[in-house]
Amino acid sequence: MLMKKPRSLASRNKKTSSVVRVASFAIAIPLLLLLLTSCAWLPTRPKALPLPEIRVGTEGLVTQFEELPQEALEGSLVTAIVEVENRGAHDVRAGVWTITLEPGVLELVSPVQPIGQLNLLGKSVYQPKGEFAQLVFRLRVGKLPALVEHYTTPIVLSTCYRYATELHATTCVDTDIAGAERIKPCTPQSETFGRGQGGPLAVTVIEPKMLPHSEPDRVEPQFIIEIENKGQGEVLAERSYSKACTGVPIRSEEYSLIDVEVFLEERPLRCREDELILRDGKTRVLCNVPQGVSTARGTYIAPLRVELSYGYAHGTSTQLKLSRFGRAGRR
Repeated sequence: MLMKKPRSLASRNKKTSSVVRVASFAIAIPLLLLLLTSCAWLPTRPKALPLPEIRVGTEGLVTQFEELPQEALEGSLVTAIVEVENRGAHDVRAGVWTITLEPGVLELVSPVQPIGQLNLLGKSVYQPKGEFAQLVFRLRVGKLPALVEHYTTPIVLSTCYRYATELHATTCVDTDIAGAERIKPCTPQSETFGRGQGGPLAVTVIEPKMLPHSEPDRVEPQFIIEIENKGQGEVLAERSYSKACTGVPIRSEEYSLIDVEVFLEERPLRCREDELILRDGKTRVLCNVPQGVSTARGTYIAPLRVELSYGYAHGTSTQLKLSRFGRAGRR
């Protein structure tokens, strides 16, 4: 009788290891699929939102009357509401408002005084829109002149405040004015700024020039800066802004006056005038670097900052129609 030989231990181990590998592979596939599926549901890092542009625009305080009644009767009370918004990039502190009414025709009931203070924050990265406020006035209609049945009277609200405009830009400083280097990272050239910098006064043009210095190893950068009143109001000396709203006489030299400071790489430049006078709403100033820039620095792009400080006054008006008799009571 034939007897089957028993399998060797090595053969049995080989079979067992093959089974183990197959089982491990069968378990690994579902685990891998589960891992891939779970990764799809993991939270992803949110994309950074772009920062809002703050120093753009050509407005400061903006005032607007809400719609008045179509008609106000003799002796009646009328509510006039004015919205005031800071649409610029500078805070208004200790600003002044004043309301002007036609004497004998309209009387201010509340507030008691026709003048008050404004404090409104401007635009910022954390507050892309500036603050706004509502001014509410209660007015009493006086008696109309004899033989007058209908009359239209103006209501004027004026705002006077300190403000500032800042331009943050870059410019090309080229110390190789002889042109020895053929390849340069930039070229000094005039730049126009048409969007404003978040204030009614705006820097519109900067023209850089590189001039020889008294020392042969230095160059003197020079900048011609053009400025324009892009708003609808009147520019005043910063120290005199409140006079336009308080009835204090304003001297002729206090009109259209601007303080200017210019910085190249955070170093103050020397400007021909520290105080500028607008003529027909425009002016220009020449600023330079008296100590010069070393020619060893070559040609490079540098930060340039222009700061304008000034007072500003603006008026908004509306018309109120008055009647001796109501629509239903006309004779």
